[in-house]
Amino acid sequence: MLQAMDKQGRLLAIWNLNKRTWSKRKEVDPLFCPQCHEKVIAKFGQLKTPHFAHARNSSCSHNGESQYHEKGKRDLYEWLLNQGLNPKLEYYLPKTKQVADIYLRIGKKKIAIEYQCAKISTEEFVSRTTSYQQQQITPIWILGANRLKRIHEIGIQLNDIDKSFIHQYHPQYPLTLYFYCSETSYLILLQHFIFFSKTKVFGTFIAKSLNQLSVFDLFRIYPQASVKWNQAWKVEKRKWLHRPVSFYNYRENQWRQWLYQHQLTIQKLPSFVYLPVSEQYRMNEQPWRWQSELYVELLMKRKPFTIPRAQQIVEHYYLPITQFPLIDKSADPVIQYVRLLVKRGLLKEQNGVFNFKENI
Repeated sequence: MLQAMDKQGRLLAIWNLNKRTWSKRKEVDPLFCPQCHEKVIAKFGQLKTPHFAHARNSSCSHNGESQYHEKGKRDLYEWLLNQGLNPKLEYYLPKTKQVADIYLRIGKKKIAIEYQCAKISTEEFVSRTTSYQQQQITPIWILGANRLKRIHEIGIQLNDIDKSFIHQYHPQYPLTLYFYCSETSYLILLQHFIFFSKTKVFGTFIAKSLNQLSVFDLFRIYPQASVKWNQAWKVEKRKWLHRPVSFYNYRENQWRQWLYQHQLTIQKLPSFVYLPVSEQYRMNEQPWRWQSELYVELLMKRKPFTIPRAQQIVEHYYLPITQFPLIDKSADPVIQYVRLLVKRGLLKEQNGVFNFKENI
């Protein structure tokens, strides 16, 4: 915690104290946590970022923040301050009894910035996000770069919990994730990304020193790295076709047995099964599995179908839309996939009914 409150309710930042001034005032003029009002102490170690700390047995949610998080929070606060803005550090919102890492107003827009380094449950994240939104506050969640798992020049591994942190401010805005490294002072954006699997995400990386950016750069739409993306996709598809499957990978082996029951193998699947789609985050299943189900149930039978019928076939794979509160209006992976087939000339649409062209 970087701020504490005196008896008069005035906030004091840790960088306005030092060991000498603290030793003089701690007994006669103690400081308190702005959230739980417990007494706090100032710590000035040589290795760790100076901060206020609760007693060890405190249950306050502000207790036990890491040095990585504390430094990052201060970096972001000072970054906004240096732009002539008026950010509030560790700002308490009494209506919902929550503390925003940083709160600021830009014109009429209210913004809460959360720098999230530790893992939290999806339920807690959704609760905190919707609480901001109910107060007409736009939340921006910046993940600690300690959670960034790079697997390629333009690819990362994204777990199920971190998928919920995907931002999309309006339907035309690309899917975006934010990361900040408080050790290097670099802010990293991942935009225009598409899921190659349930957890593999490839897109456009923007990594810049914090002092090279303004707050408005968080909302910019950056150019796509389409050439690199296509190259990465070809490599990934080739690996997928030829990779061996472990005996212990029950779900994958079960799927391959299901293919065999329909007189198919992974090599015999047409090339339009397993196409990457950006809305894959909505699915709790690998893209090749749910797309192969649509192929077997609809395309192999060559019957006309509607979008609701296609959605019904794979409805058991959908994650609840409430899990993604930072996305303005979530699109649908099935709709996106069917539109791709139309674009490739495999399907034709008439009055909401999709039929197959003769060359399939």
